[in-house]
Amino acid sequence: MSRKEAIERAQKLLVMLEITSIKNSRIHKLLEHEKRLLSVALALIGKSPVIVMDEVTDGLEPDTKRIVWNTLKVSIFIFTSEKLGCHSISNFLAIQGMRNPDCTIIIFTSNMEEAYYLGDRIAIMSKGKIVGSGTLDRLEKLFGMLL
Repeated sequence: MSRKEAIERAQKLLVMLEITSIKNSRIHKLLEHEKRLLSVALALIGKSPVIVMDEVTDGLEPDTKRIVWNTLKVSIFIFTSEKLGCHSISNFLAIQGMRNPDCTIIIFTSNMEEAYYLGDRIAIMSKGKIVGSGTLDRLEKLFGMLL
């Protein structure tokens, strides 16, 4: 990627994440949520074939979460994890549509609302094995209410 393209992508991401006001700030002076948003922008700016994020919206205000979710809709794959009963569950969401087919984003999250919003195909994993996959409706029939 050229320097010009990187700058253009950075500017678009700053606008999408509503953090244009921090573009000339020093990182140590940013608020925690601004640092989180900046880390999302930095992760998405390059043309990496795989991006891994962990609890990217944890602790953010609801309106800020939505901003991140809308920005992440450029992704293809999301991982979520949640405790159901005494079993540790991970959900894998394949996001189709207006996404970059050359990029896979893996996100670990405990937020099922986030998983529902971002994913259209989900694979539930328990103890490292896929125990169910498909649409949210199909998985709710298999496992009961997920949200």
